[in-house]
Amino acid sequence: MNLTKYALVDAFDALSACEDSESTWLCALKIANELGVDAINTGALDIESATMLCARSSMSQTWLEEYMRREYFKVDPLIELFTSKQSRRTIYCDRDSIANDTHGGNLELSTALNKAGYSLLHGSKFMVPQKPTGRIVTLCFQTLEREAFDKALSMWTTVSALIAGFSMDPTAKTDQDVFAFVKPELSARETEVLSLLATGMQTGRIAEKTGLAEITVSKHFRTARQKLRAAAREQALIIAMQHGLLKF
Repeated sequence: MNLTKYALVDAFDALSACEDSESTWLCALKIANELGVDAINTGALDIESATMLCARSSMSQTWLEEYMRREYFKVDPLIELFTSKQSRRTIYCDRDSIANDTHGGNLELSTALNKAGYSLLHGSKFMVPQKPTGRIVTLCFQTLEREAFDKALSMWTTVSALIAGFSMDPTAKTDQDVFAFVKPELSARETEVLSLLATGMQTGRIAEKTGLAEITVSKHFRTARQKLRAAAREQALIIAMQHGLLKF
């Protein structure tokens, strides 16, 4: 499925209209499901103390009960994202990946996820500027194949960034914009490449569209990320949209 600029803008507008954590959560679930995601997990952690601030999941209740009973959180690679230098991690739970030991996670956990009906989990970490806080969004799929996911990795990271950008702690109704800071200024080229990214274009296609070299397009992405204090270009895209900096 392609995340077109219209789908992204519609999703952004829908989340922007939410006024509390519950409506934001339900809206995020609806958006994710419409894009082919079967379940999502969101969590926030204080990095300095390694204390979990909040967590929420739409995975099956049966699986969540087993996850806690067997204490899989102790070996969950996605939990480890909070304290690692990595910004994303994928667990492949399909039979082939488990059999070939290419699941990317803990064998026991991946096997249990497969039995629970999941084929792939993708977690992305997003840091909160000027705060020792991190957020992780995990997209959970039941039937998506590994190859299909890998081809659309940028799109799924954008979806995760969108959800993270509007995630609200259940007890902090005023903490709507986790990327809040002084409104930045982007150059015309930085605005252009991010706007084209929102339409689903990748670096090569953007270079062709703008007449720029791919290395130059990558440079504009890099400077935009720096200005927006984003760890990835997909996160920069969502932050730019939150500040009304893009042109469609």
